Amino acid sequence: MEKPSLDREEHARVVYLSGPLSGCNREQRHNWRNAVQNLSPHFEYIDPTGWGESYDFSRQLKALDDADIVVANMWKVSVGTTMDIWNARYRGKPIVLVDPNHLRNPILEDLVRPVEPTTSLEEACRRLDELANRPNPMRVLKKDGRLVNFEFAKLRRSLEFVCAEAHVNDINLPQQLAALAVDRLRDWPVEGVVSTDQIREATIASLDQVGRNRINQKDVRVRVDAIRDAVNRREERKESAQLLADAQSEKEGLVALIDRQAEELKHLRAEKALRDEQPERDEAPDYQPKTVVEALERAAEQFDDSLQVHPKAWRSARKANTHQPLRVLLALEILGKRARERMGELQAGGGGGQAKSQADFFEGERLKVGGWLHYANGEGDATVGEYGHEREVTVGGEKYLADKHLSVGDQNFRIHFAEMNDGRIVVAHCGRHLSTHTFGT
Repeated sequence: MEKPSLDREEHARVVYLSGPLSGCNREQRHNWRNAVQNLSPHFEYIDPTGWGESYDFSRQLKALDDADIVVANMWKVSVGTTMDIWNARYRGKPIVLVDPNHLRNPILEDLVRPVEPTTSLEEACRRLDELANRPNPMRVLKKDGRLVNFEFAKLRRSLEFVCAEAHVNDINLPQQLAALAVDRLRDWPVEGVVSTDQIREATIASLDQVGRNRINQKDVRVRVDAIRDAVNRREERKESAQLLADAQSEKEGLVALIDRQAEELKHLRAEKALRDEQPERDEAPDYQPKTVVEALERAAEQFDDSLQVHPKAWRSARKANTHQPLRVLLALEILGKRARERMGELQAGGGGGQAKSQADFFEGERLKVGGWLHYANGEGDATVGEYGHEREVTVGGEKYLADKHLSVGDQNFRIHFAEMNDGRIVVAHCGRHLSTHTFGT
């Protein structure tokens, strides 16, 4: 009889061995890595010293994606190892930092908190065993009783939205907060399950910790307080939306019971509107954003699986002078629909005629929403040569030229985007018209 396949939890955990490579002799590169593998042979290891001539940055990032745990031996100052720690933190990976020569770099120590660095490989291997016994992956118990897989990227994106709402411009802070929250969550779950309340509690605790420990940030307390206020506002909005949903269900039951659907529903809606001060940012279909930032945030929440909003887009949205935020929202929602359609094609194995089908897609949407929507398939060579840097963004180590763009009837406003390798769309700019060869800056 064929032996059944094991779940991922039953597989040996994968450990990435990060440490200085440049300027090191063979013994310095290999000896400590061999020692770790001998001390803890029950793990699977990714050792970059074995890559030889095929070593490159993209393979390094792929290894961090594949690893469950990262051991970073900072026995001397190393830019590459520092980048490994930062990228592992960005992915929510647990890190064992080894500092055998007591370098005590405060920035690195701050990145791996609440765990303190160890000074010996023996202690590092003991911590590996402790981390291997933590639940991975975790699952989340939703308020409606559903169990879903915990997604680190989703938590990080949520914190990016909160930082944007709080006007905190710090590209590193969301991933650090998310990583600290995950460190706490891995110690809490029963059978690998955490609640949404525990996620919020861990996030708030991470904010408190960053406020105490962030290095060289004189205004960190102000930033932390602003983010905490934004988190609380989001929770209040979620609670209000849930109350409204419960009330709506109750109203529909009453209408069906007394057979007076239209009159009773209208009466109850009016009554609820007076009793509950429902925020405008609920799930009502007639929601209209007041600003471009609100439109961008709304679309990012609706299409968090298919739209990636780059920090450049948030910055440009805050400076936008358009008077058409509703059109901006509709255009962004069309981008999200296009991305989902393309992701479905890729998953189904389709692909040909992408540029033409994209133009046809937007033309079809233009017929639905109105003649104000215009799509441009790219910029001229002269504009790209002079001002391509304004349209370039990097996501997950990949660089994209976001020269495709939408206009919404305002000649001084553009939404620039690029289609990523997995079919998702990255919104690179959402604001004033970017520089061109014809008109300059």
